[in-house]
Amino acid sequence: MTKSAELIVIQPHDPGSTAKLFRETRRHTLINHQDEWLFWTGAAYASIDDTTIQAEVRSFLEICSVKRIKEVRGDTVEEVTVFRPRRNDVDEVYKALKDNFHVPPETMEPPCWLDSTDQQYAGLDPRSLISCKNGLVDITTRKLYPPTPQFFTRTSLDIEFDPAAPRPDRFLSFLGEVTAERQPLIELLQEMTGYVISGDTSLQKVFFFRGKRRAGKGTILRTLEELIGRKNIATPTIRNLPSQFGMQSLIGKPLAAISDMNCDNGNALSEAGSVINGISGEDTQTIPRKFHTDWIGRLGARFLLISNRMPNFGTNTDALAARLLIIPFDVSFEGREDFDLDSKLHAELPGILNWALDGLDTLKRRGRFIEPEASKASKRNLLHQSNPVHGFVAECCKVETGSETDKDVLYDAFRTFCRRGGFNITKTKPKFSQDLYDLFNLGDRRRNTDDGQEPVYTGIRLSDELLPDYFVIDRDLIELGLGARHSLKLDKRGRPIARAAGGSDFP
Repeated sequence: MTKSAELIVIQPHDPGSTAKLFRETRRHTLINHQDEWLFWTGAAYASIDDTTIQAEVRSFLEICSVKRIKEVRGDTVEEVTVFRPRRNDVDEVYKALKDNFHVPPETMEPPCWLDSTDQQYAGLDPRSLISCKNGLVDITTRKLYPPTPQFFTRTSLDIEFDPAAPRPDRFLSFLGEVTAERQPLIELLQEMTGYVISGDTSLQKVFFFRGKRRAGKGTILRTLEELIGRKNIATPTIRNLPSQFGMQSLIGKPLAAISDMNCDNGNALSEAGSVINGISGEDTQTIPRKFHTDWIGRLGARFLLISNRMPNFGTNTDALAARLLIIPFDVSFEGREDFDLDSKLHAELPGILNWALDGLDTLKRRGRFIEPEASKASKRNLLHQSNPVHGFVAECCKVETGSETDKDVLYDAFRTFCRRGGFNITKTKPKFSQDLYDLFNLGDRRRNTDDGQEPVYTGIRLSDELLPDYFVIDRDLIELGLGARHSLKLDKRGRPIARAAGGSDFP
């Protein structure tokens, strides 16, 4: 097999050597990972269609030549002729290309080093490198290294790293405006941005921008898009994310942004919540792909949810809430927008990158996010809206060891709470009980009374403020230091006000 400026001579019965020659002359960084073709763009590995590679193999073979031996007047003569590839020739070289340049997912998942890495990168942890337009940044030292195709990553930032970039004053001023100068929220945004660009998923968090129209949510998303690169952001919808191929767009993306969520479709929200919870929890995913084998692995996408309203993820709300970091946007700029703001922030992107890396440093030293009080309040609101049992227990009860309350009494108090709060009373007593058990790890037993046995919850009681509404409290015993003794209040017919099934003593 030879090549020159004029012609490329191949051995038609050796597709393996032809495949290597194709890669050497046409796409020298081409690899196949998880049944997907990837090539190095100068900063990261990008996907390329199977049909494109097949077409390039065919066009390559069409300009190749072969040596043939023939007899001329009794002499053996070597003749170089144009190779005319058949469909089978293309298929064999394509298959050899796939076999020869396969990157095994079992041992090589990005970010990682490919074989034969140069000495100058020895000792560098690939998980500490961020690819930028002008090279690889070690986030632990802020040192810049030359770009190399030996660094296998699917993502790269769309800007150059400049450690001397000026402070992004307009951006910081904007953050102060949209957060109403709440420093904990600004710090959370800073650490979130650093976390997203780092590629780390170990903290298993989901970010949620919730707030009014024209409150800055979209501006921050557009800034992230410019910083990370639009090509690196997946934009699934609540409806298509749980569908058969809904997760395919997330492969190789560091961020999945779901903007303007449809909060009215309860079934879609519940199904999407399950998917988001699994991905953010670093569960191994088996993802069907159109025209490919299933992709198997852990996705590196971090989720950013954006909505004007609180969503209800149904039965998945409680699990997802543990991962959620909610950033409220309560200040609307409608009617007083700065229409040149995006261009002003674009000019500050190198400084914004340094600001984000500072936030990442803080996050790594601490090892966790700190949830601001405003975020906690938003999360409580989310939980209470998704399931009023959360709000009822938070506002009307105390969960404590040694306490117990009649089941009928607690259910009656819950119904009263729902009526006063404007919640529809859709939970039956069994469903109310099941929610209490699931959410607060309560127990139950039967308490002996004069009229039989009364079912009670253990580990919970009504708050001090509500006790007088349902029980008569013996104040004399309290004053004597003997503790309180409660009796169920009775109506004029002698029935318990809380409609308890029987018994009057409540120890």
